[in-house]
Amino acid sequence: MSASREKQRRKETPAFSGEMTQEKKSNKTLSRVLWIVGIVLAVCILVCAYMLSTNWFAGHVTAATVGTHNVTAAEYNYHYSEIRYQYAQMFGGNATDDMLQSLAGSMISGTNSRLQQVYAVYDKAMEEGFELDEVELDAIDGEIADLETTAASYGYGSGKALLAAMYGAGSTKETYRNYRVLLETVSHYTEQWLATFSQEDVDAYYAEHQEELGTEADHRTVNVRHILVEDEATAQSVLDEYLAGDKTEEAFAELAKTHSTDNAEDGGLYENVTKGQMVEAFDAWIFDESRQTGDVDIVETEYGFHIIYFISEGENSFADDVRTAFENAKYQELLDELTADYPVEENAFGMRFTAVIKPAPEEAAAETTETAETTETPAETTETPEAPAEAAEPATAG
Repeated sequence: MSASREKQRRKETPAFSGEMTQEKKSNKTLSRVLWIVGIVLAVCILVCAYMLSTNWFAGHVTAATVGTHNVTAAEYNYHYSEIRYQYAQMFGGNATDDMLQSLAGSMISGTNSRLQQVYAVYDKAMEEGFELDEVELDAIDGEIADLETTAASYGYGSGKALLAAMYGAGSTKETYRNYRVLLETVSHYTEQWLATFSQEDVDAYYAEHQEELGTEADHRTVNVRHILVEDEATAQSVLDEYLAGDKTEEAFAELAKTHSTDNAEDGGLYENVTKGQMVEAFDAWIFDESRQTGDVDIVETEYGFHIIYFISEGENSFADDVRTAFENAKYQELLDELTADYPVEENAFGMRFTAVIKPAPEEAAAETTETAETTETPAETTETPEAPAEAAEPATAG
């Protein structure tokens, strides 16, 4: 090799070695970046898994916006549970998700309407400086404090577990308390607002709606006892036994406990029965204008034979019914005025973490984004989350 070529080789070698070193450094840097990215992804996966397992999303992700309010999936569930309960009553209170599937879209629309009403009235209360008093707040806090005991009595390990079972994922004592304060504020503010209307206001309303509200006679109620048996011979035998005794209401009640197939534990008692509450023949007998205390007779209906004892006139609900109709009308006017500024927008991602029954594809396609017009009364709008006790079923008596 000539001296010139060797010299040339020496000049080139360091440059080549430098390039190799730079390439190694780049590869090392890339490896480090990939390693860091892998760690970050692993952490993200673990965090997401934790969030899902602890229902973090339900308590933090917005399911819907109501005016300026962001409602989390957990908060949405509280309101939805009330609407679901109302719809379940259509199936006797024992409706399954499959039974409610056809009503899924309506229940979501109902929840959105409820959210509009509650937040609109709540904000109005806040604007006017309304606050729950100490007694009312203490009652809510007492309810929260009793959650652990209540949970244990129903076999749940904690109050949080009970709330999750009742209202869905993400429910906590804190969010439940906020929900109760929200509802109680709306309820007490509404009560105070309606109390500002005078009897003269109510009378003026009645004068305009007398035809639909009827008269005091239309609101008559009566108190009765009855004994329901299967055949006429048994009915006559029981009646004869009553007539052979001292013929008092107490004696009749004892016979009902012994012989009746309906409401026997209460001695066949039905109080403040309204017209139309019982079946036609039963209704006609108890509301006969000539009926007097102590009247007893046998009446046949599709349920069997009733031995009926007329006790007395019941409470007349006329004044209360007129006042209620007036308050409902005024409250609806208030809602119509306020809710216009409270559009509801569902967040598709957040709604995934709610407990709503998903509408069937055909129903979902028919649903519009417009919020359904509300027809709820003040009582429905401000009711508390506890399920009311089932009403007595007078249908067997009429």
